This record gives sequence, structure tokens and C-alpha cells, in this order.
Amino acid sequence: MAQVIEYEANKHKGIDRKNQRWNGDHNFAFDIENGYAYREPGGLGFVQQRNGTNDENSTVLIGATTKLRVLFEANWATGTDVKLTRSGTSWYYHNAAAGGSFTAISAATMTADTIAFVDSGPDTLTDSGSGFLDAGFVVGQSITITGSISNNKTVTIATVVAGTITLVAADELVAEIAGDTVTIADENAGARAADARGMCTTWTDGTNDYVVAVDGGIPIKIKSDYTWSTLSADANMPQNATCVHTHNSRLWMNEPGTSKIHGCKLLDGTNTTSWTTGNSDKITLDLQYKLPEYDEALRIESYGDSLLVVFCANNTVIYSAPETFADIDWIETVPGGVLSSNASKPTKNDLIYPERSALKSIRYYTNVKTNIKDLTVNTRSMYTDYIDDCSNVLDISDVYIKDTDHYLVTIPNSTASKTQTLVYSESQKTIVGRYRFKDDAGNYITPYSWLEDQLGDIYFGADNGHMYKFDSDYYSDDGTIIPWLWDSMYFGADMPNKYKKPHSTSFGVKAEIRSGSATTSLSLAESMTLPLRDADTFAQSITHTITPSDDNPFYFPKVPTKRWKGRDKLAGFRLSHSSLDVRIQLTNFKYAAQLQGEM
Repeated sequence: MAQVIEYEANKHKGIDRKNQRWNGDHNFAFDIENGYAYREPGGLGFVQQRNGTNDENSTVLIGATTKLRVLFEANWATGTDVKLTRSGTSWYYHNAAAGGSFTAISAATMTADTIAFVDSGPDTLTDSGSGFLDAGFVVGQSITITGSISNNKTVTIATVVAGTITLVAADELVAEIAGDTVTIADENAGARAADARGMCTTWTDGTNDYVVAVDGGIPIKIKSDYTWSTLSADANMPQNATCVHTHNSRLWMNEPGTSKIHGCKLLDGTNTTSWTTGNSDKITLDLQYKLPEYDEALRIESYGDSLLVVFCANNTVIYSAPETFADIDWIETVPGGVLSSNASKPTKNDLIYPERSALKSIRYYTNVKTNIKDLTVNTRSMYTDYIDDCSNVLDISDVYIKDTDHYLVTIPNSTASKTQTLVYSESQKTIVGRYRFKDDAGNYITPYSWLEDQLGDIYFGADNGHMYKFDSDYYSDDGTIIPWLWDSMYFGADMPNKYKKPHSTSFGVKAEIRSGSATTSLSLAESMTLPLRDADTFAQSITHTITPSDDNPFYFPKVPTKRWKGRDKLAGFRLSHSSLDVRIQLTNFKYAAQLQGEM
């Protein structure tokens, strides 16, 4: 007798090959490298090769490391949208006008011989060249003066206009006329820590736009002229914050070494020292009273209109945090935290985050306790294997892609070729593929930061000092072949103890090809493997020459096999290609077995 089984891509349920058993679900698992399974709203499914990448910066950043630890888009009021990054010992912005290179963001500083000092109570500095605002100086900033005769000291700015800096009442100056070459700089203008992880958020005081950036040193604010200054001179502000978030008109930061997070309306234009406890614009939430054990905040996220989610290493604390100061209230503490300060993303319905034991999501229902879901029920062993092999879980990064409804999480490995970016589908409720990326020389690279910008374009910052755009316009990884692999689960020849000798087995695939070049010779390697009692492998290569206009699906020739011996008949099928400028899409695949022999 003969048996023909057709498997459709919309039956796909995951990519964990460890659970493949003879008596398992035939539709359970495919391993898809550099591609993903997808089901359209109408129910039609396919396996799609991923998009390619393009290098977006012409020069490599120089520093203690070349890892791009942060990618953030600054959306200035002028309408300009610019990518910022943290690498080496500095913050940088992507300078499209300079050929796409990254340019260092400098601390507010000024050197001139036009600066005079006035003992006027409050004392002032004046500049006949009116350069204070252009240099980046702001209210509340502590500045260090050098090069003067009698005023080499650190003072704090109370007000600033183009030609005059007025100091706070406690700071005094000695009268001194202009003429000497004087330097004024932010007191923290020295180099930042090397290879530090960081985080950004956008803020406005109603007049100016800022990006607030933290990296374990004094928090800073970056202006649209790409100068930075210390966020606040108030010593009550966290001095070593590693996470920052904007939620309901309030700026939130953690305080490493404690269980506290702090929120305030620092840049509201009326109170620049509002980090002081007891101020109506300031609140401190001490998580130790809500935690079963000592823990520290790694990441802060918003969920819905008012929920503030504080991810710690081992627990997650949820607050109701509307804009009104007095209405902030604890809701609950959930066991399990986040692995990395650079990994959690709100999606259409949930807040997804990587935990050590599983990929999880939070969904909150009004007046009902939070629902925590395990998103790796079918793929947990694969996920935990990658986590166990991760070089440093603090380097895990992620992004949510609205267009495909995919959540991508990169799990670095000390061997770059083993770094995996897992693809979780919100619509299919499972991991549907995995990616590995290469540079223009064919070397594997590791994403350390991800960004979806305002236009919906996707970027990642890699360990080689380059930023890459991940886009459907590209059919290669910056000119390098994207190797694609579809590896099936094991198919069975009827019942395991029914037929002793399946006579032959064949396999066919229906596919569509897209090419980025004029003509492409596509070599597809198709193989069958018997994993249990027979080590024979049967393979056949197929070459199909196509052009970009060749959109017609086709079937690959069927591959006959030798006879299998013994019962428990299983066959696994693998299809792969390594052709430049090609993307493949599988629409369905057929497995046929001709069975004979004893029952």
C-alpha cells in the first residue's frame, strides 16, 4: 500500500527538535535558520526566508570596545530623527551628512578670551561673544572654570542666556575682566566608563527637547546640537543609574546598590532640584518592602495607560502610576524577573521579556491579577539551551516588529557563529525561526542592541562597531550570502509496529523564489535522514535558474530512497541553499511512503 501525507506550513508549531518522537505530533516542529513560519489572517501559511541587512555607518567606532551597546532614536521638535548609540567611552550620533559615520557627542564646553567675571550678588560670568547657549550650558549644570586668574573652581548655573551665566547664591566670584583664555566645561566632562551598557529616554521641558541618557555614571541630558551636560546638580539624584524611563510625565531611574527607584518631574521648567525627598515632584519607591528577597531594578517599562512595571533580576513589581503624585500605588509582585536591562518590549497585547527558564509575557486585566504566560511551552528545551550557553545574559537584546508581529531576542554566545536571534510570533504563539547574521566579509556578527524607528524600520548595533538596517529591500547580509535551512521534524511511515519494510519514500516541496539580481542559479540541497536504526543518508542536489520575474511556484523532483530495515520507521528531511541575492518561500511540502511487508 502507499501513503501520501501533505504538510502545510500553517500547521507549524515551533522549532524545538528535542521533542521529536515517533509517536509525536507530525506537525510539531521545524528548525528554520534565517527564516520563519508565518500564517496569514486567512489561514494560508508559508516558510519565509528573512530579510537581508545593509551597513549604515562608514567608519568603525574607536574605543575600548566596538560593541554598539545602545540604539535610540532622538525625535527632535525640528522634525529631525537621529540615531544615538553608546560605544567605547562615549555617546555618539549617526551623522548622515558625514557619510553615515558616528560622531561623538561632546560635553558642554567653551574656551574663549571674551569671558569676564562679575562680583554682583548673585555673581555672573559674561561673554561678549554671546556663546554660552551655543556651547550647550543649561540651568542647574555644575561647571568647572580653568584658565582664569582668581576663579578656577566649580560652580552651579542658576540661569543662562547667550551672554550671561548667573550662579546660585552660594557660589561667589572675584571680579575679573576679559582677556585671559578661559575654559568652562561640565564638571563631569571626562571620559565615561568603557564598554558600559546604557539606556535613553526622551524628555521635554516645554521649550527644549532632551535625550536623558544613563550608563552607570552621572546621568546626562543630550541636546539637539549634540552636546551633553549633567542632568541635575542635585546630589539626591541617582548618581549611577543604569536604567531610565519616561512614564506619565515623570522621569524614572534606578539606584544600583539599593532596591530603590526614583521618579520626578525634573525638567518641568519650574524646579531643577526636585530630586530632593519630600518635594511634591519627587517620589521614591523602595522595592524591598514589596520583594520576598533582596533584588535590584534592571529595567522599567510602561504597560497600558498607567501601569509601571519594574523588572528586577528575580522578581517583577507592578505599580499603578498615574500622573498624580499621590495616586501611585503598588498592585502586586510577580515571581521571576528579566535577564537583561536591554530586553523587554510591549507588543500589541502583552509585555514580553526573557527570563532564565522561559520567554514570558505579562498581560494585566483590570481588577484581576496579572496573567503571566510561558511563551516557550513547545520550545523550552531549545530556549534554555541557548540561555545556558549565553556568554553574558546582561547582553541579551530585543525588538518588536509591528509589521510582522514578531518579537526578536538575541542571545549572544562567546563564539559569534553560535549567537542566535530567536523569532517569536505573537499570532502563532510560538518561536517560529532563528537568525544568524554576517558582515560584508562573511564573518558572523552579534547584535548587541535593536531599534524600531518611527518609520517602522529595523536596525541593530553589532559587536563590530557597525549599525545595520534589517529590511526587505536587501537580499543579502551586506553583500554576503544568507544561508537558509529548513529542517523537518521526523515523519513516520504509518504505525511504528505495523510495517516491517517501507519500500520507498519520497519528498516534494512547493516553493516561490525571489531574487535581487538579474539572474540567479539557486542550488538547493535536499536530504533524507534515518535517525534511529539506520545511519544511511540520501541526498540529491537540485539547481534551478531563475530571474526576478520568475514568480511561478514549482515542485522539486521527488527523491527515492533505499529500503529501511526494521520497525520504528522515521525520516527527517532537510532543505537548504547558500545562493547570493535569493529569498525563498515554501508554501507546502509532501511526504510519500510506499509500505509493504509484515504487519
